[in-house]
Amino acid sequence: MLVSSSAANDDIHRFTLAGASLGTFHNSTSLNFVQQMAYATNGDVLAAGFSSNNVVQLEITTGVVVGSFAASGARGVFQLGNGNILWSNSAGVHVFDVITSTSAQV
Repeated sequence: MLVSSSAANDDIHRFTLAGASLGTFHNSTSLNFVQQMAYATNGDVLAAGFSSNNVVQLEITTGVVVGSFAASGARGVFQLGNGNILWSNSAGVHVFDVITSTSAQV
């Protein structure tokens, strides 16, 4: 299991289903105060970075950042069937278009 955190030096922690810690999955300055996470269609992890104001894509086995985009105060994230990414913040719900690299509120 992956559990997001607001604690410094442990953005996303990995646990067994029995609750035993497997250590840090991801920690970097490119992601801070992770809110919701979801699987990308390719199996990677999407993480909404509230304090880092972005959505980050992390490689599923290593936790390495493989992509990101600006998302002010991001709280929720989900990849749509067409590949675009739905994300939310306190201002509403937005869709990030992966072709144009722009977000629009919906």
